[in-house]
Amino acid sequence: MDVSTQDRLAAAFAGNRQRLSTLAQKRLNPILLKRMGVEDVLSETYVNAAKRLDYFAAHDDVPVYYKLRTVLLQTIADRHRAAGPVLDAAAREVAVRNIGARLPRLCGGGAFQ
Repeated sequence: MDVSTQDRLAAAFAGNRQRLSTLAQKRLNPILLKRMGVEDVLSETYVNAAKRLDYFAAHDDVPVYYKLRTVLLQTIADRHRAAGPVLDAAAREVAVRNIGARLPRLCGGGAFQ
């Protein structure tokens, strides 16, 4: 991989970072989004794009954003596949918030008041 190709990819990624970030935030499962974050997905997308420089060079007629978007969506699909069991388990989790404030009501008063 020559330096100019790396530089062009880095510049294209930086120029489209906000659009890619917005797309990733919309496409990631909310449970997965809480566990990994958009920046992690963008970093992985950049690494995956750097491995496919021939793909970026081969199709000059396709805008670079579309190519980056394709790599991003493939990365998100890979993350969803890899996290399948985690997502299933997380969907069954019950969030326990402010349990201390609700204890008197749940226990019918008594010693907790």
